This record gives sequence, C-alpha cells and structure tokens, in this order.
Amino acid sequence: MPPKQQTQQTGRAGEYYIAAELNRRGLDAVVFSGNVPHFDAVAVTPRRKTLYIQVKTQRGAGWQVDVRVREQRPNKAMFWILVLLLKEEPPRYWVIPDEDMKAIIQQTYDDKKPQFDKAAKKSNYQCKVEGKRVQAWEGGWDRLR
Repeated sequence: MPPKQQTQQTGRAGEYYIAAELNRRGLDAVVFSGNVPHFDAVAVTPRRKTLYIQVKTQRGAGWQVDVRVREQRPNKAMFWILVLLLKEEPPRYWVIPDEDMKAIIQQTYDDKKPQFDKAAKKSNYQCKVEGKRVQAWEGGWDRLR
C-alpha cells in the first residue's frame, strides 16, 4: 500500500475509533472525514454541550501536528484526542483540552526551534509530538463531560 494511502487509512481508523468510543460513553458523535477545517468530529454531551474534536492517530512514535496551530486562540469547546493503534492491541487514547495541546505544541516547537526555522523556509510546518509529552492525559474521557 502506498504510504499516503496508509496514512489516510490510519487517520480514518482513529476517527472511527473515537466516534465509537464517544458513543459508547453516552455522547452523540459524528466524524467528518477531512471535510471540515480545524476539527474532525463533533460530539454532544448528555447535557447538550457541543464539543469539537481534532483527532491525531499514529501507529508508532509520535503524532504529526502543524506547529502553526499554537498561534490560534484556544477554544474551550475544542479537544484533541490522540489515538495510538498497535497491532494486536486495543487502541489507546489521550484526551487533551485545546489550550493544553497548544501548550504541548509550543513546548515541542521551543525545544526544536532551529529545526522548525530551517524547515519553515521549505513550507514544512509539521512537528512530531512524542508520547512522553502527553502521558498525563492518557484516558481522561471525563474531561469531555
């Protein structure tokens, strides 16, 4: 399978996994499969609160994000759900409020700024958020209530 197709399938799988998990936990959730900028899913809590969800899925080491999102104003209704898909294991999830995720991205950027400055000249704004930076948010589904 070509790498781009595999990446797209991994992303779609993560979106469907989080939608299933959110619905299992009593939220109404739907995914948009890449057609909506800034979020991949919308969920409504039992109290009728609308949540916007950015999903990032990986099969190995780190989640790719655009460093420019750290410049956007945090949204209290926005959450990032990071998904780790490994063969023969159930998915693992990290549920992170938007403000915290943008701080994580900022820390990643600050730690590797020379690399990003060089890459930005080539219009490459992707960085990899490593698992050690998000350990505290593993699980955390109650944050969505």
